[in-house]
Amino acid sequence: NLRVGTVMSLFNTITGRVFAAYLPEKMVRSMLDDEHRRVVGGNSPAFDAPEVQQLLADIRAAGMGRGVSMPQPGVNTLCAPVFGADGQLALVMTMIGPQGVFSAELDSAPAALLREHALAVSRRLGWRQPA
Repeated sequence: NLRVGTVMSLFNTITGRVFAAYLPEKMVRSMLDDEHRRVVGGNSPAFDAPEVQQLLADIRAAGMGRGVSMPQPGVNTLCAPVFGADGQLALVMTMIGPQGVFSAELDSAPAALLREHALAVSRRLGWRQPA
């Protein structure tokens, strides 16, 4: 259960990762590096780590993010971006369910439904899919 106003991790949740994949690099770099300093310590730039860049690239390639037992054990997550008329990320839509009942596979029925609805909301916001 989450309460309104709960601050979630940018990189330790699928929702945060989808935001990170589509928000401007300068913003994400600052937020991720700050989160890394607070949680892990040290001054190494987390954004430039090859594994971070690969995770973000994978989300963009799939058009959505998925998490198995993430952010909690036994909980699966799917998350898709919604774009505004300017082509920028407006919001993300997230589906969460218990592992074993809710599939977080990118080709699953829940993923198809989420993609469909994220696309419909994007279109209602004036986004036009690039040719």
